[in-house]
Amino acid sequence: MVQNVGDGISNAAARGEALMRWLVENGAEQAIGFGVIVGLFVGLRIVCSILSGIFQTKNQNSGSFKNLVAAVVGGTTSVFLLVTSAAIIVPFMTGLPAEVAGIVRTLFVVTLIIQGAIWLGVLVARLSSGYLERNPSVDGGPASTAASLIKTMSGIVIWALAAVMILTNLGFQVGPLIAGLGVGGLAIGLAAQNLFKDLFSALAIIFDRPFVRGDFITFDQGTYSGSVEKIGMKTTRLRSFSGEQIIIANSQLLDKEIKNFRRMNRRRAQFEIGVVYDTPHGALQQIPGLIEHAVKAVDDVSFDRSNFKAFGASALLFETIFWVEDRDYAHFMRCQEAVLLGVHKAFESHGLAFAFPTQTVHLAQAEGQGPLALSTMADQ
Repeated sequence: MVQNVGDGISNAAARGEALMRWLVENGAEQAIGFGVIVGLFVGLRIVCSILSGIFQTKNQNSGSFKNLVAAVVGGTTSVFLLVTSAAIIVPFMTGLPAEVAGIVRTLFVVTLIIQGAIWLGVLVARLSSGYLERNPSVDGGPASTAASLIKTMSGIVIWALAAVMILTNLGFQVGPLIAGLGVGGLAIGLAAQNLFKDLFSALAIIFDRPFVRGDFITFDQGTYSGSVEKIGMKTTRLRSFSGEQIIIANSQLLDKEIKNFRRMNRRRAQFEIGVVYDTPHGALQQIPGLIEHAVKAVDDVSFDRSNFKAFGASALLFETIFWVEDRDYAHFMRCQEAVLLGVHKAFESHGLAFAFPTQTVHLAQAEGQGPLALSTMADQ
């Protein structure tokens, strides 16, 4: 590796000496050629400025096609344009030593690789900014952090590849270097695999958006629930109903089934009531209508159905379903309370008795005597 570096330096020095000798011997004759190079550079610079101004639009998203083109053209460096101008004109210049032409070609390849890395960095930055502009509901803090992290990580990868390509074109042996970096990267990855797992899970949460800050979620089959307070790069923090903060790793959170209650448009309510078996048949037929009237009397509530469901162990069972046209849980509970109070009032006014769990036990008596019935209340 050291020998390769020394050979590369020696070759560069030899080419530099050839270039200086050629400039001294043919400077006057090649002045026109240099003038053409400068003129072409100025023309390319003006064209880039015009194209950038034409495609740049302030009223569109940063990630739109026109703004991407404008950003890429605007990111073209003057050094690249100058070297490109030289690479175009030099082959037409007479008397130019082969070493000089080789230097120009090498410079063009190196600057092209560097310019390509700059263009890719601009594209990544613009696409990240465009995503945030198209999704204003994304939690600003974590999303901005994620965008910055993506820019940084992509920049490291882009410039690492650019460095390897430049060294390869300069004649260096990069195989041992790549192998060493690969082993080191593998060791780092194994040591920090949990960290990277949480990191990529955070990016998935931020960009896929199964939930955002302020949503009320439950996960792990309802074991944990709370409002999302913060989506960090390693953990997500929830505030439970009882006030404590729940902190869970992002990777563990995505491994569980998540229910997002904020994205529901309305809440479904279901309740079951029982009346005593002594209730007359005619009264039983009236009960669904009484319940329907009690449900419809409450604002923001939509009646679904009420039916005589089954003969229970100690009651005649009726099942009722209705919808509260609001996702707020506190409002849902107020509406459900109003419905239940209305049902209770309707039953009271019509003399209907709610059933409670009871059992009737028949005890055998002595011969010649009838059975003794004992009514007991079952444990509730």
